[in-house]
Amino acid sequence: MSSRYLMLMAAIPVCYFAGYAYREMHDPDQAASTIHRNPESFSDSLLESRLQALQDSKRKVLYQLAELESHRGKLKSTNGRDTDLPGRLW
Repeated sequence: MSSRYLMLMAAIPVCYFAGYAYREMHDPDQAASTIHRNPESFSDSLLESRLQALQDSKRKVLYQLAELESHRGKLKSTNGRDTDLPGRLW
């Protein structure tokens, strides 16, 4: 094997684990372990943005659930036939 190939094969895991170690030490919010993570280190803006994202997801899920419930009610009232089809499919 050529030395370039061996250097490339050795560089990939070295760079991967270097990035992993950097994340562990310098970005505790994204770290895989909780060794360096302190609850008081979370900034208010980070917590607020995560809370906002969760509320948006909840709103979307509840909207989809309401749509499914209305569609379910319509299917029950039409004996299982969907009357909103754009045309005959068969």
